[in-house]
Amino acid sequence: MTTASLDQVYAALGSGEWEQARLEGARLLAENPSVAAVHHAVGLSLCAEDRLQQALPHLERACDLDPATVRWSRDVGVVYGGLHRWPESADKLTPIVQWLDEQALMVCLIAAVESHRTADVLARLEALPDWRPPSDIEARCAY
Repeated sequence: MTTASLDQVYAALGSGEWEQARLEGARLLAENPSVAAVHHAVGLSLCAEDRLQQALPHLERACDLDPATVRWSRDVGVVYGGLHRWPESADKLTPIVQWLDEQALMVCLIAAVESHRTADVLARLEALPDWRPPSDIEARCAY
């Protein structure tokens, strides 16, 4: 697989060509099924069409192949939240709470409430030296 091929997948994502991104991604995965970035890109294309259940295996596979990439764990946690799989969402998002954007933080907080883990998430947040409650009103309400 070449970088140019992966760039084509991301270019299709960037222009909203979800089907094209999936087709090119499928071609690349047929060549090498162990490329985390391609699984992630295919998952994102499915998320863009609100096909969360279908996106999840690709996003999970990206995390399995490259667990150090926080963004991919974030995306899996948010998709779990979108599917109301709150304990799994909390499992994915709580360990990386310090790196979450406001949207993901809101999902994490809701997941914490729904899975009865609020104390753990709040303790992690409030231990951060520069922690401030979110500015987004929905995220602030979740907090």
